[in-house]
Amino acid sequence: LDRGIIYTVKELFVKPGRTAREYLMGRRVRHYSIFALFVIVIALKVFVDNTGGYDLVYTSHDHSPADARANAALDYYYKLLYFLCIPILSLLTLVLFTKPRLNYPEHLVANCFLITAGYLYSLLVSVANFAIDSPYHNLVGIVVLAFIYFMGLRQFMAPEYGFFAWLWRALVILMVSAVLFGITIAIFINIYWGKFEGTIHFQAS
Repeated sequence: LDRGIIYTVKELFVKPGRTAREYLMGRRVRHYSIFALFVIVIALKVFVDNTGGYDLVYTSHDHSPADARANAALDYYYKLLYFLCIPILSLLTLVLFTKPRLNYPEHLVANCFLITAGYLYSLLVSVANFAIDSPYHNLVGIVVLAFIYFMGLRQFMAPEYGFFAWLWRALVILMVSAVLFGITIAIFINIYWGKFEGTIHFQAS
């Protein structure tokens, strides 16, 4: 098992940042296409979450009938966020991490490795939820995804950046990503509901 999809998955579980760096350095023969693997992992996660997970739900303060339209939009379009995260994170790492002298396509590849690793661990959280049925598994999955991504980013950037130089940049990426995620959800709700006056929470699907 020294090549192909199983090899790539194993490497992503163990050392996502170093794997991404080695790939960009030209050691690609053994690896499965990272973009194809990303799509496979996302498809599995969506399937598992839809089978027995908790949905992101918007509830207006006055419990308007229009809530159903907003939630239908969230349910349909939230999958786009999986794909949007890679170009957005790649732009942020391009701006904040300049020492490796990577171009934007190379940042796309690196972030695809790191995000795929995060979603692999998040997928395990979703699978585990079949046994524990926790209403917080979506939140745990997001935390796990972020943790694995940033630990992978630390591995990837370690040759050029010390811990604190990496840390403040990682915190900027985390905060900007969270703000953009919230803005995107608010835009969806405003388009399909007309305004954002309520709360967002997880509810059993």
